Amino acid sequence: MSAANLLRASLLSASIAALLPFPADADSRTATGPDALSARARLDIRIRVPAVAQVRLAGPGRGIEVREEDLERGFVEVTGASIAVRANMRGQKRLVALVTAPFAKSVEITGLPQRLLAQPEGEAALQDTRRGVVDRRYDVRFRIRFAPGVTPGVYPWPVFLRVDAA
Repeated sequence: MSAANLLRASLLSASIAALLPFPADADSRTATGPDALSARARLDIRIRVPAVAQVRLAGPGRGIEVREEDLERGFVEVTGASIAVRANMRGQKRLVALVTAPFAKSVEITGLPQRLLAQPEGEAALQDTRRGVVDRRYDVRFRIRFAPGVTPGVYPWPVFLRVDAA
């Protein structure tokens, strides 16, 4: 290989490394001497995929209206809600629910692969995806049981949701 070809190969490697949108290291060496015409090039490319774990709740408003008949029953049902889960973590995922409002003693969520009962915290396994992204929507129903002493009124949404690796 001629010195001109070695120079072209080195410039090509450097040009490719400069155009890449992520960290890249390039190394090129030329051996010189009477009979030592050789070239080596190394290009290390690293791609980092950021972890994604998102949960979105749609349907219920920001508050829950508690009426006298709900108090007599001991709970309120919230229907027409959905939970969208998007995660790219490997392996089993779990949805974790945490009761965050003092008027709620417990929250039961149905419509997931398994029932989730949070009192004050609970979890349910989601589908197993050892490879790839989970992007799934669940139509769910919430049953919110009241703590003692609750009176009729409008209360803040009582559940915080997150997705974790199991």
